[in-house]
Amino acid sequence: MRILTIFFFALMAAFPGYTQGLFESAGTPPDDPQKRMEWSGYARGSAYGGAEQFDYSSVFGEVGIQGKYAIGKAFLFADMRLREGLQFKEVGATLQLKEAYAGYQSKKIDLYLGNQIVTWGRTDGFNPTNCITPRNYFLLTAEPDDQTLPNFLLRAKYHLSPQLYLEGIAIPFFRPSDYRYDLFDMGENVRFLATDLPTASYKNGALAARLNAEFPHIGFSVSYFNGYDPFYGFDLMNVDMSQFMNPEISYQPAFFGNTRLAATLQSPWAPGLQGEKWPGNGHRATTP
Repeated sequence: MRILTIFFFALMAAFPGYTQGLFESAGTPPDDPQKRMEWSGYARGSAYGGAEQFDYSSVFGEVGIQGKYAIGKAFLFADMRLREGLQFKEVGATLQLKEAYAGYQSKKIDLYLGNQIVTWGRTDGFNPTNCITPRNYFLLTAEPDDQTLPNFLLRAKYHLSPQLYLEGIAIPFFRPSDYRYDLFDMGENVRFLATDLPTASYKNGALAARLNAEFPHIGFSVSYFNGYDPFYGFDLMNVDMSQFMNPEISYQPAFFGNTRLAATLQSPWAPGLQGEKWPGNGHRATTP
């Protein structure tokens, strides 16, 4: 498959506001130095084409806006995206709430609650320890982070030192990755049944924790996860042999639970050295 990517423009724009750190924008300080408003935005265009099944796989224009309002150590953050164009066979517009959460940051404790995207693990591309963040693999862009999807979660950090912290995450309900299996060309006699998600309940939530270290010459972490994995497979549900020469095969997405211990290692001494280990066990998810 040939892929052609064209970026027509990328514009980082700032709106009037007072900024410290997160976004680079111009403005004047408000009357209360404890209150800060920060804004940033962008616009871009992208096109992917040359696939075997689609002349134009993904052609769209997008505008995004991010904002942060802080009062002392507490803040609100939101990231909104509006995308319009062609995605495979569908033409339309999508409004995406990329992130929206409230937070509190101090020298020792950080707390965040809301729709968040969390980086869990260190490797680029395939990240085997990332059981937290689902992805939309069929959003074709040159920026891999565009494929990440948020979870509603409670996140807490306790800083043991400037280089070392403990982190805990609670996810109350499961959100899977987005697989467009309706685009798979597996023949006219193969069909995919509707997804049956686990019900939103305490026992179907997820818990995760890790100890993370970032030193000048090495970084490492040890983590624990228990819950449903956002990366799932498919079950063969039925083979209809009523038409012997043309059987009908039915598949359905299958969700799995994980209890996983993992360790990661990264060192700037060897730029290509990134490692992850994830001994754990998996079990079939049920949807009572």
